[in-house]
Amino acid sequence: MKSVKRSNILKSEEGIISLDFIFALTMAFGFAAIFFVMALTLATVEAGQYITFATARTFHGAHENQNMQRDLALEKFEQLTGSGIFSRIFNQSWFTLKNPQVGDFNGQYPESDPDNAIFVGAQVEYRAKVLNMRLPVVGNTTEDDNSPVGSAILNAYLMREVTSAECRDFNSQRYEKIRKLDSKYDELPTASATLVTDNGC
Repeated sequence: MKSVKRSNILKSEEGIISLDFIFALTMAFGFAAIFFVMALTLATVEAGQYITFATARTFHGAHENQNMQRDLALEKFEQLTGSGIFSRIFNQSWFTLKNPQVGDFNGQYPESDPDNAIFVGAQVEYRAKVLNMRLPVVGNTTEDDNSPVGSAILNAYLMREVTSAECRDFNSQRYEKIRKLDSKYDELPTASATLVTDNGC
């Protein structure tokens, strides 16, 4: 009698659909989590790209010297990432936006034509730690929490306006070269005494 009951239990297909449902639900949860995280990551990349652009735009504007341009750009970056919704996004563990660099990056993009040396602006490190996931059935997205998964360098190159110091130096050199065109110009006053600039170089 016991052997008959065991045989019936082994042949029974009752509850098999429950196993399929649990497996399908787990898979659906895993893929839904992946799609949600990817959508959230792409959205924060756009926000990070805007912050990088705003930093480069601030660096672009003319000022007394290049250090002041750089200081204003870094101040803009701190202002945007330190307040409002951006501070809640990028100051948590899921996403980080840090190490802003502003300046000339043409060394990273060698060009034979100096007229194409246009890579002047801002670079910012972006990291989406949320992509380091451990999902059931699907598995891990990375074997190491410190891996570069979700890392990128955001770039914005808008060039840079000439500073007042550079403009004065340019005008001074131009004036001195004009004086050297002919000996009769030697009677003109020196550039330091006569240099007057307008709204540009």
